[in-house]
Amino acid sequence: MSEAVVSKLLDGLIALVKDEVALLWGVKGEIKRLQKSLERINAVLADAENKRIQSKEIDDWLKDMKDVMYDAEDILDECQIEAEKSKAAVSSGSQPCSCLFYCPCFGKTVFAHQIGRRIKGLNHRLDDILKDSSRFNLQLFSAGRGDHRSTSRFGRQTSPVAEPDIVGSNIQKDTNKLVELLIKEDSRENILVHAFVGTGGIGKTTLAQKIFNDERITTKFPVMLWICVSKDFEETSLLKEIINHAEGDLGGASSRAQLEPKVRNAVANKKFLLALDDVWDPKVWNDLLRNPLQSAATGSRVLVTTRNQGVALQMKAVQPHHQVDVLSTEDGWALLGKKVVLSGEEGEIEDLRDIGKEIVEKCGGLPLAIKTIGGVLSTKSRTKTEWDRVLRTLSSKPWSSSTHFPEEVQPALWLSYEDLPSHLKQCFLYCSLFPEDYIFNRVALIYYWISEGFIHEDEEGGLTLEELGEEYYGELVQRSFLQPNPYGFSNCTVHDILWSLARNLAGDENLVVKDGGEVPINSSSLKPRRLLKPRRLRGGVTKENCQAFIGALEGHKSLRTLLLHLAEIQENDLDNLIRKTPRLKVLEFPDCPIKKLPDSLGNLIHLRYLYLGGTHISEVPESIGNLVNLQFLTLSGTGQRSLPKCIGKLQKLRGLWLVAAEVLAKLPSLGKLPNLNCFDIGGARAIQKIGTEFLGQEPDCSSDQGGRMQIFPKLTKLRFSMMPNWEEWEWEVKDDDRLIAVPKLKELTLTLCPKLRSLPPGLVHYATTLTKLQIKYCDSLKEIRGFSSVQELEISCSRNLEVVSDLPSLKTLKLIDPKMRALPKWLHGGQPDFPAVNKLEIKATGQLLCRCLKDGLDWPKIEHIPYVYAKDLDGSGFISKSPSAFSTNLNDYVEDDE
Repeated sequence: MSEAVVSKLLDGLIALVKDEVALLWGVKGEIKRLQKSLERINAVLADAENKRIQSKEIDDWLKDMKDVMYDAEDILDECQIEAEKSKAAVSSGSQPCSCLFYCPCFGKTVFAHQIGRRIKGLNHRLDDILKDSSRFNLQLFSAGRGDHRSTSRFGRQTSPVAEPDIVGSNIQKDTNKLVELLIKEDSRENILVHAFVGTGGIGKTTLAQKIFNDERITTKFPVMLWICVSKDFEETSLLKEIINHAEGDLGGASSRAQLEPKVRNAVANKKFLLALDDVWDPKVWNDLLRNPLQSAATGSRVLVTTRNQGVALQMKAVQPHHQVDVLSTEDGWALLGKKVVLSGEEGEIEDLRDIGKEIVEKCGGLPLAIKTIGGVLSTKSRTKTEWDRVLRTLSSKPWSSSTHFPEEVQPALWLSYEDLPSHLKQCFLYCSLFPEDYIFNRVALIYYWISEGFIHEDEEGGLTLEELGEEYYGELVQRSFLQPNPYGFSNCTVHDILWSLARNLAGDENLVVKDGGEVPINSSSLKPRRLLKPRRLRGGVTKENCQAFIGALEGHKSLRTLLLHLAEIQENDLDNLIRKTPRLKVLEFPDCPIKKLPDSLGNLIHLRYLYLGGTHISEVPESIGNLVNLQFLTLSGTGQRSLPKCIGKLQKLRGLWLVAAEVLAKLPSLGKLPNLNCFDIGGARAIQKIGTEFLGQEPDCSSDQGGRMQIFPKLTKLRFSMMPNWEEWEWEVKDDDRLIAVPKLKELTLTLCPKLRSLPPGLVHYATTLTKLQIKYCDSLKEIRGFSSVQELEISCSRNLEVVSDLPSLKTLKLIDPKMRALPKWLHGGQPDFPAVNKLEIKATGQLLCRCLKDGLDWPKIEHIPYVYAKDLDGSGFISKSPSAFSTNLNDYVEDDE
């Protein structure tokens, strides 16, 4: 992990040395000295990382070194900001001068003096660290710098899927037996509990996922609920999760007393399968969930995975409980092969079978250990030499109580972590900032990584930071460090054993404080320890501990991430908090009662990520324009009719989300932003018209080197939602060859915009890369036509559409409407409007499904489409059509009267 920090610093220093601005500051010599020291340290970092678990002295040395690295990164940040200011002054006509003691150059001279003094201080600290390193006999590492790229053989071509890794005939037999048990009628109780018991990492979740995804189960249970339970589960969070998965209505409920009736309503008279994964305490069922779920239909089932036989007994699970055992050597070898090679390539590693089986035995037959080691081997060449090296490492790795790792963390898991490229190590360890069994949103996690600087610009490959983040996420899934949950690849968890490993390795760098708990960073319990400053803090602030919380931050100016969930912080305290944490890169405090942001917000010049969702801010200060590094901004409930114009000048802004902006009457001018990748606005009830001011169609909008004007040059996602009074979207086609608009737009979503009359001609003309279009609850929209590149179109509850045509690239069409009784007239055989359509998905009334049967009135409209899948609203009725098969569970078809 340290290697990634040093590599990034070296890249930045090299760029700064080349920059002429650094010459004006007179610090070029100190910067070069810093660069040389870092290169010497970087040469031994890999060996130090390898030896850290064997030696507390080396571990402390690494922490001291990282402490300096973080400070150096902050200084580099400030240098880059100052350099950009100087360049902006030159481009605006203000030339830097040689004067020393009067405006405007005096400020720059002071900056040069201060930055020079701080870099000298860093160099002295690095000298001491280099002297210390000589005590450890660290070996030089010759792989060189710049380990930013993934080392996986699969690269970007691999698309990890959420399906669990399944091997062996036993698991298939177990699956069949358990599926039959779950769907069998049983009169003993309304809801029966079935338990899978086994040690951590043995495959209980994998078996549960296999059953959960079985077609016999999904057909039998209309409501499917998967809940990951942690040791310290939150009652209200679990109840909310069940309501959401059951498509119930939260209705603003927040307490347990308010949520329990919502759960009852969400499952009332419905047959459900509830999977409770990784249960440690029977109270989650006995005291929390059992009673509110009794409203469900008879035959509902609960599937529990637990390490403790006693938990299953106390939950009164059907006996005998299913005991999950370790894999046999043969099945372990099959699982290892699945992680190493693609399907159909198994023969390429057949000559490695003997070594592979020895590796499986070293993993103790535990699937989690086998999968993570498989992730290691997938990056190596398929030779006996490479595999034997891994086997020897597993066999000889010192592993004793001196490592301070939790007992369940096997050598195989440490080796798998150790094999991660340095940039993936820091991405993985960041997950330890969140609770055990936390469900991560893929996109949000990638935004955190970008904001922390874990993902660097890819000058050679031309990938965006977001695309690189997708690569990192995909490889961590491939290596089993992240596990997609059953609801899809968009969310993931970290296995609790790997989470324990991450918490242990991250140590004091990532601190988690329970709601209302003491912040330990200034407590006496830490005084005997080394002086490592915590860099990330996540927790909750209550009214009672607010002052103590802010006071504990004194002296911790280098805090980089602050996630204050359920924060009850008041307006007059926020200014104090900001002043104590000037180097924050990530700041998040959703759902807190503040109404006004202090002007001091603009002092957070290092800030990349600011999340204020669920707040009701009445005023956004103009000082937000000082956040020159800001990349992701979420504002909620703003009470301003217009946002500060300076938001449209945040050059590094990549994502902007405006939530519940009820009185906002005019959108800011955003079209000039050169890096904006995603814009999402919702709840803007006052907006009636979106005009050209949103696009920023002025002579000074972004332009490339050829002098061509660009509007939203990097925008890929555009979303409008809950805008009930929006009627007009103005965007005409300009007769100007120099104008380029939305050249990278891929996704457009319109939701609950009932008065919007039409899509603008400018959008149709310029959006030539648009591939996904979603139209939901847009009742006034009459037509969708002319989008040459759209491949996926979803239309939900937009009942007045008369024309959908001229979509030559359309491959997938989705139609969703609980009142739709017949397919729309514009769907009339596909040709010539949809010549490429390959798949149709429908969710509507049972009456419409009956019309789609082979002898139904709408069969001619779907007959030519290769793949059709339709289901009714509760999921009980379905039609499935492919080129070679047609299946349905609709036995009675009654032709409706016309």
